[in-house]
Amino acid sequence: MINLRITGIVLIAIDAIVLFAFFYSLSRALKFRPHFTMFTKPPTKTLTLRDAVLKERWQGIVARVTGSRSMDTMKLAVIDADKICDDVLRRLGLGGQHMADRISQLDQEEFSSVKRLWDAHRFRNNLVHTPGYPVSREQAQRTIEDYQAFLKEVGIL
Repeated sequence: MINLRITGIVLIAIDAIVLFAFFYSLSRALKFRPHFTMFTKPPTKTLTLRDAVLKERWQGIVARVTGSRSMDTMKLAVIDADKICDDVLRRLGLGGQHMADRISQLDQEEFSSVKRLWDAHRFRNNLVHTPGYPVSREQAQRTIEDYQAFLKEVGIL
């Protein structure tokens, strides 16, 4: 009879330990669960200036346009600026096969620099697809300023 009491006490103690371990593990695991709420809007995508590589690339582009007398260097700077803006459009989650597809998805009411981005992209297309397309320093600088206006508006610069 004493053995039965000891066995019962041991089983109750083991049950208590297992129950305590279960609730302790559950309380620790709750901080890893996803938080679902019904009445919140989804998070918006934001880009920050923490991308030092992008900032360094942009500064190099501006330096090439302002410090060079070579038309080829200015053309390459415009093409590189277009690539940066296309990368940003992709990072914003805009799809499409070409940059023009991504630009067309931008809301002109939300982004006031969309028209300037279109103009800059058209100028870049003329540079790439039209052999001997004439480029002036002022036009290249204005195009870089158009790209820069867009990058500032989305929070990159």
